[in-house]
Amino acid sequence: MDKDLADWVVSSVEAGIEPLDIASAIAREIAAIKNLSSFGSDCPKLLRRGEVVIAPKHLTYTPDLIGAAYERSLDSATRRHEGVHYTPFLVAKKLAQIVLSGTTIGPICDPSAGGGAFLLGAAECMKGMGEDPERIVRDLLWGIDIDEGAIEVTEAAISLWGSTENWVIPEGNLAVANSLAVGKEAFQRPPKDGFKAVIGNPPFQNQLQEQTTRSLKETNELRKRWSVNAGPYADTSGYFLLVALSMLADNGRALLIQPQSILATADAKPIREKVIEEANLIGMWIGEPNIFEAGVNVCAPLVAKEAFTDFVQVWQGKDVQKCDTQLTREDYWAKAISIVQGTPTVHLSGQNLGSRAQATAGFRDQYYGLIDHVSERSRISSTAFPLITVGMIDPLRNRWGTGQFRFAGKAWNHPMVNLETL
Repeated sequence: MDKDLADWVVSSVEAGIEPLDIASAIAREIAAIKNLSSFGSDCPKLLRRGEVVIAPKHLTYTPDLIGAAYERSLDSATRRHEGVHYTPFLVAKKLAQIVLSGTTIGPICDPSAGGGAFLLGAAECMKGMGEDPERIVRDLLWGIDIDEGAIEVTEAAISLWGSTENWVIPEGNLAVANSLAVGKEAFQRPPKDGFKAVIGNPPFQNQLQEQTTRSLKETNELRKRWSVNAGPYADTSGYFLLVALSMLADNGRALLIQPQSILATADAKPIREKVIEEANLIGMWIGEPNIFEAGVNVCAPLVAKEAFTDFVQVWQGKDVQKCDTQLTREDYWAKAISIVQGTPTVHLSGQNLGSRAQATAGFRDQYYGLIDHVSERSRISSTAFPLITVGMIDPLRNRWGTGQFRFAGKAWNHPMVNLETL
C-alpha cells in the first residue's frame, strides 16, 4: 500500500471513521474513474453506505486496495483475536497462478475471503487465460467469510474489477458464514461438481496465545465436523485445509496459506495425514517473515485430487520463485524449509528423542509450582532428581553441576527436585 494512502487510513481511523466507510471511500474513487454510478440499487452495497468519506484524489487506486484499507482499519485487538493477516495482492496473485497453471478454468472459492485479495488474484489469472471478465465475476468467483463487512468489501472489489460500462455484480456467490461449521453449504446453490480450486489465507489462531485460543467445546466440534482427531494445540487454520478438500471437484486443487507449524507439529499430524489420505501433495510454498506485518513464518501446501506425482515442487519467498530442489513423496513436509534455507540433508540412525522421553509445553503454574520443592543437593536419591534447565543443555552435553545456573531468581550449583513432596 502506498505510504500516502496508508497515512490517510491511519488518520481516518484516529478520527473515528469506521473501517467500512474508509473502504467505501476508496471504492467510490475507483467507480468514478471507471464512470460507474456509486448510487442506486445496481451498485455494490459498500458504495451505498450513508456516511460519505472522501478519499485522497491524487493517488492511484486499484480494487485490491479496498480490502487492504479495510483490514488495516480494523483495530489491532480484533486482528489478533480473529487471526487476520492481510495478504499482499501480488503474493496472492502469484500463488493463484501456480494453482491455476496447467488446469482448466472453473469455479474458484476462498473459504475465508477477507478483503478479496486471492479472488482478485485468481480473476487476473483467468483473464490472462482468455476468460471473459463478466463471466469471471458472475460465475467463477465464490467466497465465504464470517465477517459481513469483509463480504461487502469483497463484493465491491471484484465488481469494480470486472465492470466497465455497467455494473457486473456476483449474485449468490458470496456468503456470510463460518466455513469451519458449514463448508460449501454456506451457498444456496454451490457448483454441482465442486470447485476447480480453493485458495486463500485463513485466520491463524495459535492455541498457545491467550487471545486466539479455542474452547475445548470448539475443538471437539471441529474434530467431529471434519473427522480428524487433531491435538488441542493444532492451529485453527489447519482445519481449513479439510474444508478446502471437502469443496474440491475431481482433479481440483487447493492452496491455503498456513503457519509453518502445520509442517511438523505433533498436534497437526492428524490433519496432515488426512490431507494425504484424501488428496496428493504436489507443491509447497515457503514464505518469509516479512510478508505479513505480524512477522509470521508462513507456508502454503498445494494439494490436488489428481494423479500421484513422484516429486513435490517447492517455491519460496514473496516472489514465489521455483526452487531447483524438489521434495519426494516420502519426505516430511518440513523438509521444504531445509530446501529453501539450503540446509543439507542429514541421514541419522538410532533412536530419536521421542523414544527416550516425553515433552510438553511449560506454563507458569508448572514453573512456579516447582520452586518450593527445589533444594541444593549433590546426590541423587529415590526421591530427589536433578533439575535441568534449558541453560544447562548444550549439544551432546548436560552441564548440570558444572557451574552456577539461575532458576526462580536464585543461583544454583546442584538444584534437585524432591518428587515426593512435589
